[in-house]
Amino acid sequence: MKRNTKLLQRTRIAVAVALTASLAGCGGGDGGPEPPTNLVTVSTANQDTVAHAGAAALGLIGVTNVMPLGATASMSHALAASGTKRPLTVYPPEVQPCMVSGSMSLTWDDRNGSVMMDVGDVIAIDFNACANDASGTADGHAVATITAAGDTTMSLRMVMTGLSTTSVSHTLTVGGALTVDVTADADGNTVAMRMVADGPLTVAAQTHGFDDTVTLQSGFAQNATFDANGTSHVTAAGRIESTAMGGAVDVSTLAELVNTTTDANPSAGTILLTGKAGKLTVTAAGASVRLDLDDDDDGETEATKTQPWDWLL
Repeated sequence: MKRNTKLLQRTRIAVAVALTASLAGCGGGDGGPEPPTNLVTVSTANQDTVAHAGAAALGLIGVTNVMPLGATASMSHALAASGTKRPLTVYPPEVQPCMVSGSMSLTWDDRNGSVMMDVGDVIAIDFNACANDASGTADGHAVATITAAGDTTMSLRMVMTGLSTTSVSHTLTVGGALTVDVTADADGNTVAMRMVADGPLTVAAQTHGFDDTVTLQSGFAQNATFDANGTSHVTAAGRIESTAMGGAVDVSTLAELVNTTTDANPSAGTILLTGKAGKLTVTAAGASVRLDLDDDDDGETEATKTQPWDWLL
């Protein structure tokens, strides 16, 4: 069955998973029970580390901009139009240039030989210094298996191995699996996406200000909507564990994060990071980000600081 072309094109925005956006934005995977984690106490002593860990985890929404499922769909449409069918269902790697520099290699396993992307098909993508805009370059490997598909919907399970994006200030590298559900309106102008960690998902952050490895526990979820103007609205919920923190915090959304094509960082939104004691809110404040600490859980802010976005991630 032929799929909505606009949905598949927008899936390249919605499905590559993880890294170049700054802050972005419950459900469960089938990866088994969460490993035991120790919630930390959030205080003035560790609030910076907690904020950095939250930013690294939420950066996951952005290596969504590199997965070219729209290009893969175009490949399937072209083959269908030509009437080409191969005796083998695995089409050899097709190397495509990225929009700015570098390249990506796509391998398509058409499991049922339909010459159309549908349930059960597997798309493997390798990135080689791939840059589609000025935000950074992508490297590494990802495999997406289509688990459900309709005229305006698609679900995938994505496994990432060393999938990374590098910008001027940081490199984020993701390893693990996600389930991804994408729904578009009839015209393909608005897309809603839900990403859920399917088992522990690691994000290794190397920045000019800090290094950390953050693990999103199974069931950690990010929900996002993208409109035709490029504006995104993002929420997140779940537990993250950080090597630098020496423990875990719970992430929730007080106000959805909003990002437009004209803003390098979110223009609005607040994320809450909660420990066994103490809470930290991270709020988009124009060109800066504001941290508000409630270290005794009395609902009042005991300490506030403002930092540039470049400090956060």
